[in-house]
Amino acid sequence: MARYIIEKKLGAGNFSVVYKAVHKETNDHVAIKEIAKFKLSKESRDIIQHECAILERCHHPNIIRFVEMSETKTHIYIVTELMAEGDLYEYVRRQCFLDEYEASIVMKQIIQAVLYLDALGLIHRDLKP
Repeated sequence: MARYIIEKKLGAGNFSVVYKAVHKETNDHVAIKEIAKFKLSKESRDIIQHECAILERCHHPNIIRFVEMSETKTHIYIVTELMAEGDLYEYVRRQCFLDEYEASIVMKQIIQAVLYLDALGLIHRDLKP
């Protein structure tokens, strides 16, 4: 991950930490998920690699763009496009509700992404805001 400069930590989970970073040559801002291998089973590592291979096939405006994946002896690094900070869940929580027009835009984007995945023969089993 020497091609990137880490700018700040965006979040953390049980197995990973996500950072905002910038590519040194292109100045593209990205998200880097750092996953500690020692916390994963062999099966979990295989699932991560399979999911990255699927994400790499997807090219749709409503699906996060995969940039690259790399591994060291201790970590797996998944680089994706950087999304606007916050997510739909947080937005709705702050607003308390979406009006009908906003909800229709969100639903259209979700449906378009699901239709795209279906055309590729893929199923997303964990949709969330």
